[in-house]
Amino acid sequence: GPWRIAGSKRDGCRGAVVIPACDEEHWLFRTLESLAANRPELLASFLVLVVVNHPPDAEQRVKTANRRTLEQLAAAPLRRKLDYCWVDACSEGCQLPTGGVGAARKLGFDLALSRLRLDIDPLLVSLDADTLVEADYLDAVTAHFESTPAGGTVIPYAHQAGGDAAAQRAIDTYELYLRCYVLGLSLAGSPYAFHTIGSAMACRGSAYLRCGGMNRRKGGEDFYFLQALAKTAGVAHLYGTTVYPSARLSTRVPFGTGPSLVRLVGNPDEKLFYPLPAFVELGRWLELAAGATATSGGELQTAAAALCGETGQFLQERELAGSWDRLRANHRRPERLLQAFHGWFDGLKSQQLLRHLVRSGRYSMITAGEAVRSFFPRIGLTPGNDLPRSLARLRQRQSSPPERSK
Repeated sequence: GPWRIAGSKRDGCRGAVVIPACDEEHWLFRTLESLAANRPELLASFLVLVVVNHPPDAEQRVKTANRRTLEQLAAAPLRRKLDYCWVDACSEGCQLPTGGVGAARKLGFDLALSRLRLDIDPLLVSLDADTLVEADYLDAVTAHFESTPAGGTVIPYAHQAGGDAAAQRAIDTYELYLRCYVLGLSLAGSPYAFHTIGSAMACRGSAYLRCGGMNRRKGGEDFYFLQALAKTAGVAHLYGTTVYPSARLSTRVPFGTGPSLVRLVGNPDEKLFYPLPAFVELGRWLELAAGATATSGGELQTAAAALCGETGQFLQERELAGSWDRLRANHRRPERLLQAFHGWFDGLKSQQLLRHLVRSGRYSMITAGEAVRSFFPRIGLTPGNDLPRSLARLRQRQSSPPERSK
């Protein structure tokens, strides 16, 4: 395509931080300032790449804002503290034909590979233009990949403050929803129990290539990318630093944080949370499959239906029996069979099963308060006196490494 890296000529880097930016002129340089606070020695070994982008049908206001962003990138005094570079994916002839944050992330990652070292397995770090990082951000990322064989990672996060009381309650509710969802997956024994936030993930270059690279989705690109990483290279939790995504109200993407906040501001007591019993049902199904490596597909389908009629219906519609028999034929060893099974019954199917259990009427969605009262006791966590305190306690638990058993 027509896209080229402008700005820094740095080459032979150990990693790259890729930042998509669309209509972010008021946020981007705060993000770059926070990144510039990292150790100079590490900054000197990382490429910082901003992808200024919009689709051809973007509003004129967005096009004008992106043009100003490109001008600021070329002239900003910040470059004396941070040797960054950028990609023009917004000028005439350079606009992304598909648009969307997935396409911008993919363009940035793919171009960054040409500037990375070939004698090591370099790192690709995903950040957003409205997300702040701590001064130990790059230290934590590099140390993590030196201590784990997994190809991908998710980074602890905490949303920035909302603009007013209603926005703050909305972002607290939404972050609690995200955390209870991952907690539910963890309680169910799912290997997909990790947060999927585009500004809080990273991977090795080899893992990026192995999973087929970033997708071009306009929303949910982080979910599908991390799922692909989990299937091919593994995803391990990183500890020791925190990123701070924005709590802005937005409708630029079809789903995700921005649209959810818009909805929650108008309906703060929405029943947004999947109930704990639905995750228990998911866990029972995963446990059944794990113990059925010597069982035929038909027998497993019958057992699943006996376990829960709605789960059995869901699995029958997705042709469990035939899929299981094919997996057994291709993977003779039980551990390889279960690995292949989790490649088939992945994070997406887990989410679809939870949704099916609710839509079928077996379970009902619950409020934030109900979620706290049901989920927290399962992990020995005392609820706070209000939503912010409860969120803070769960955030602390999920951002800390698990205690080692003695």
